[in-house]
Amino acid sequence: MMHNERLNTVKRMRWIMRQKSRISKLLGLSTAASMHCPYCKSRVRVGDFFCCPELEQAWQMTERPSAAPVLAENLS
Repeated sequence: MMHNERLNTVKRMRWIMRQKSRISKLLGLSTAASMHCPYCKSRVRVGDFFCCPELEQAWQMTERPSAAPVLAENLS
């Protein structure tokens, strides 16, 4: 059960990071969206490397089928 909750958390945080990136692009801000890892509690910014293997695995599980699994800014 705990794994599923964290996976949902990662999915929600991914969505929030995408929205923050879109807003900062729209407003012309140079700030990067970030989140706190639900596994190791590190702060991770858009474009950073994964802080732990658990986050990387969860991130890959929440990928859209055609996208590559990276913690990077959404270009759309």
